[in-house]
Amino acid sequence: MDKPKFTVIKGGGDYTVEPARRAFVSAEATDTRLMGVSALAILWTVYPYANSDDGSYHFHQFFYYDAEEYGLDSYRSMRGDDKLALETMQRAMIGGLGGTNVRLTEREARYLVQAYVRGSREQNAELAEPVGEYEFILREPILLSDKEKGFLWRKICCPLKSEYHILNYFVMRLTGHDRNAVRYLSDSDETCEKALADVKALSPLPVTLYKSELVPHENADGTKTYLAEAVLEDDDGYFLAVLEMALTDDRNMNERKVSLFRVNSSFRISPEEAAMQMNRDEYITCYDINVDPETFDGMFEIFSLGFMLTNHDNGRLFMEFNDNNDHVNKPVFKLHEDVHGLYYVSDFAQLVIAAYSEAAITELEFRIAHTPLAEMTQVAGRYKFRETVLYDFIDSGAEDFVTFVEDIKGE
Repeated sequence: MDKPKFTVIKGGGDYTVEPARRAFVSAEATDTRLMGVSALAILWTVYPYANSDDGSYHFHQFFYYDAEEYGLDSYRSMRGDDKLALETMQRAMIGGLGGTNVRLTEREARYLVQAYVRGSREQNAELAEPVGEYEFILREPILLSDKEKGFLWRKICCPLKSEYHILNYFVMRLTGHDRNAVRYLSDSDETCEKALADVKALSPLPVTLYKSELVPHENADGTKTYLAEAVLEDDDGYFLAVLEMALTDDRNMNERKVSLFRVNSSFRISPEEAAMQMNRDEYITCYDINVDPETFDGMFEIFSLGFMLTNHDNGRLFMEFNDNNDHVNKPVFKLHEDVHGLYYVSDFAQLVIAAYSEAAITELEFRIAHTPLAEMTQVAGRYKFRETVLYDFIDSGAEDFVTFVEDIKGE
């Protein structure tokens, strides 16, 4: 499976021609860094040299950074202020992250781009092209004091509302081996490094966290810790780990940090045992596509702006996220609870949509019914499953979802 991509519309400028100067106008970043991703938008006014035929113009840059694996994964730009094109690009690059946009200074924005590049190189990830368009931001290193770095991190991380919020984010970033975020949530370098070492002893590479269930625990000495039962997956399969953590006693929730971490136990579990831990109801509606692929794809590209796209052997899966990340602020965290809906466009003229509640699938159907996609599709079946089925269909290689369902019901 290819790495995730956000569907985007390209813009850009001619980076081979150096202007007389660029003046910073504004910058915004998402406060989603604790989710492992960060998006940044910067606006410049570009002034060409006097002998140029061009006048001054606005230049918009958009950066998308994945802290776990892909680094500075996507970059897009646009010259000018076409409102529709700009809104389309903003939705594509920033709209699906479920966070709030925060204002940055020029120094903070430049520092963040340089941090994205450093992180990419540490991950041995390729930088998003064209590097030449943002190379001017990298020329002069931006150095921030510890106080300035802390202030910037508080900007690009969402406010923390509860012990569950802090600890779920900590486990997420820890299992992703995201050192900078783990350090932000730790009370000291020692706590951070010990936690990373303990998790890397479980698996030397980042693992997928599917579920974490937190339970408060009062120790014999009166101290309070939290036990997290985490369902994880690495290259060797699934395993369950029991983690123990404690927090500092700061009155301000946003200032509380993880002061203790240890792995109490871990053991391998079967795929069936993992499925029992992660299963939930799945609502699916299957449509037959009754127009040619080019026509459908052109309309669906507009419909799916801001969705995350992954390519599969027999089609493409588009993932639409909720407009917030409140699922992290719960005693039980599940990986895909930030997903609002899934849209699988098969190479065999079917659109299969899925959601995890009746209300959500109804809302997805309603939106399709009020777009030109309604005239291009016809409902072939509606289903409710007690377990997730869409991914099984995608991985099966089957060509028709209705037939696939009949086959699994007959087993």
